[in-house]
Amino acid sequence: EQLMAGFCGEIEQIPPMFSALKHQGKPLYKLAVKGIEVDRQPRTVRIFALQLLEYKGTTIEFDVHCSKGTYIRTLAEDLGQKLGCGAHLVALRRYAVGQYTEAGSVSLQELESLHENGGCESLDGRLLPLDSGLWRLPRLDLDDIVAKRLCNGQRIALDKEMQEGLIRLYSPRSGFFGLGERRANGQLAPRRIFHFSV
Repeated sequence: EQLMAGFCGEIEQIPPMFSALKHQGKPLYKLAVKGIEVDRQPRTVRIFALQLLEYKGTTIEFDVHCSKGTYIRTLAEDLGQKLGCGAHLVALRRYAVGQYTEAGSVSLQELESLHENGGCESLDGRLLPLDSGLWRLPRLDLDDIVAKRLCNGQRIALDKEMQEGLIRLYSPRSGFFGLGERRANGQLAPRRIFHFSV
């Protein structure tokens, strides 16, 4: 538990060879299966919480709340190295990704049952809105005329004080219809348009 506490906060991790990171255009895992190992640069990740849940024989179970890009296999190996005994991961279960939690998930059996009893239409009620994964981006509501200009590829001047970067775009007729990007010159440019009702 004392060693685990030392992993909390910002830490450096060396990505494992069995990962999708690329080296000279090739995924590392493709090199790893050929027995090739290359140097990897350490990455800074953040461990918000690391809690020991169970210790039985030579196996420990722990819960981790971490930033994106954290390799849990590497975390287990690094902990084993600090303990002086070595360690590897035997199981991994993800409980949440951002705002998506296991409690809000739907099992395959439930989906099959919904489909059997109500067809494809019954599955629609389980779909999340298209913009649900973009909740951290600022929102901008536009009138339909300005929204249509963006959908046609035009840029517009923003009179609002918004930071540079991606923005969720909404209009009365379409609701969420795409992403725009506020540029340094104060203009809003279309970035990804998903749909727009004329």
